[in-house]
Amino acid sequence: MSPTAIDLPRGEVAIHPLKRGPSARIEPASTQPPQRPPVFPLLSSLARALFPPPVLAVQTPVTAILVGAGLRGTRYASYAQHYPDLVIVGVAEPNPHRRAAFADEYQLRDDHVFKDWKEYHGQILQCPRLADAVIVATLDNLHVEPTVNLSRLGYHVLLEKPMATRVEDCIELAEEVEKTGVVLGIGHVLRYSYFNLVVKKIVEGGYLGDIINIQHIEPFRLHSFVHSYVRGHWRNEKISTFALLAKSCHDVDLMHYFVGRKFARVSSFGSVRHFRQSQKPAAAKDINRCLDCPLQDTCDFSAKRLYMNGNTGWPVNTVSSTPEDMESVAHALRTGPYGKCVWDTDNDAVDHQVVNMEFESNGEDQGAPTGTLTMVAMSTGTNRRKTRIFGSRLELEADEEAEEIRLTDLQTLQTMVIRPHEDFDLPEIDLMSGHGGGDYNLVRHFVEGVRAHKAGLSTEGYVPSVRETLASHIFVFAAEHSRKTGVVQSVEEYLREHSREKSLEF
Repeated sequence: MSPTAIDLPRGEVAIHPLKRGPSARIEPASTQPPQRPPVFPLLSSLARALFPPPVLAVQTPVTAILVGAGLRGTRYASYAQHYPDLVIVGVAEPNPHRRAAFADEYQLRDDHVFKDWKEYHGQILQCPRLADAVIVATLDNLHVEPTVNLSRLGYHVLLEKPMATRVEDCIELAEEVEKTGVVLGIGHVLRYSYFNLVVKKIVEGGYLGDIINIQHIEPFRLHSFVHSYVRGHWRNEKISTFALLAKSCHDVDLMHYFVGRKFARVSSFGSVRHFRQSQKPAAAKDINRCLDCPLQDTCDFSAKRLYMNGNTGWPVNTVSSTPEDMESVAHALRTGPYGKCVWDTDNDAVDHQVVNMEFESNGEDQGAPTGTLTMVAMSTGTNRRKTRIFGSRLELEADEEAEEIRLTDLQTLQTMVIRPHEDFDLPEIDLMSGHGGGDYNLVRHFVEGVRAHKAGLSTEGYVPSVRETLASHIFVFAAEHSRKTGVVQSVEEYLREHSREKSLEF
């Protein structure tokens, strides 16, 4: 594609037009190699192509049932509180406190409130469908059954990541949903953030030239990691799944999205380096619970300091369903996993991992792009990623923490800085701004995809195909296989070994 031909695909999120052009921040190179036709004047057209005036025609809204009213499910459902194109009409949630609170907040009819998806499924078998779609945000290992069974009844599905916790289940889910023809959206929210949409359009516009290499770093905020992956539900693969799938599958999806090629081979390395018994302080040697420990007031990871500090939001509301009741929180810490010493739990989730990848080439006489993904828990960051893409013409550096994208011409060394949230008049999305607007845009793309499907139109451009989504998941499983076995794994061979349909491709 010519660098000047940047057309916004149908279904891309509509963003307000240019506020202050990025061309205002071109930094001259300190030295000037031989000149050539400059690339940067072309980028002044990026704003016009990337951010056309928004068009949101209010049509008949899409109706949905929420299956799983936890943190992610309620976040997705909250879209309906601020935008008229989605209406929540029911909920299925086993926790009575969450179920009642959600039903009250959305003023749901009593006969549209269920204790779990099976109760809901049993009822809808006896009566007409209650909604156009379902939002499935159950625990990771409970994704397959509701998604497959409800899609067979014609429900479109917005499914929280990952698809499933076993590769065979991911393949089965993809095959079964594909047969039904319904819209399947996956919670790979990173590809929908405003920041990453800008990066994608720059890459897609051909400005970088041929992509040679991509590097992506996911710095996991330390105390978030301790909560979720040392003490929490994702601490042990046997009770949930491995860390790369649970935490970084949407980072893999993002790299796949940017490069736009299939994965070919992978190798990976990582381990539990820090949160292991050998690192336990001597003063806590024979103590397993923070509330019994002499270090409870000084330890950096003391459960007392982290959960009994007056906060009633996350993460305390995942420890107790009544976080405002200090006795309830204390009881949970004395009896549950969140009160255990971080050096003495049953955790096996890696606290650092590197994934090396090779993408497919376009032909035998062309080399293949490569990439690396690094996930690390020992970080002071706020889960803000950094991505560098090396092209044959430009180098791109995207820093979420600084909220800027730097483009450097390899020949002139001229650098341009784009700050999307300063340079472009973005919509006000504070009420649902998780992942840089990715949560909002994921739901919006899904809703528009369902609308298109109901109108008999193609859903291309709204949500990735089922096969594209499956490809990212297969790669993650292949990477974890490589980490455990030490082999350089062919992604295609890994798929063949685990697919019932030997002709399955993606």
